[in-house]
Amino acid sequence: MREKIINPENNRFRLITGTFPDKETAEIMAEELKIRYGWIVYIIPEQSENRFVGFMDLKNMKQVDGIASYLDDGDVVFSDEGGKQQKAHFIQDTYYNVISVHDFPMIPNQDWTHLYPA
Repeated sequence: MREKIINPENNRFRLITGTFPDKETAEIMAEELKIRYGWIVYIIPEQSENRFVGFMDLKNMKQVDGIASYLDDGDVVFSDEGGKQQKAHFIQDTYYNVISVHDFPMIPNQDWTHLYPA
């Protein structure tokens, strides 16, 4: 038995199922959802020019708990101190809820934003 969901604000939520390579494929999948589940389905064109607007903008970013190895084009970067791997901050884009793990090196006495080009 399902638990009753309490929604005192009477918020409404939209379910987005996916992106398809062409309109014909989207129509086929929409028909399947209508037949199989009785859903009302709308097909809207993807606005590709708006995708990831503001992605990794400094105003949307914050440091979160975690430490990883700093990578440069996929290669581990070593510090000058006895061949130790350079560590990196975990930085979260709070708008898109994406965490960057290997891109922000930890530099003593320097904030993670210092080298950020934004």
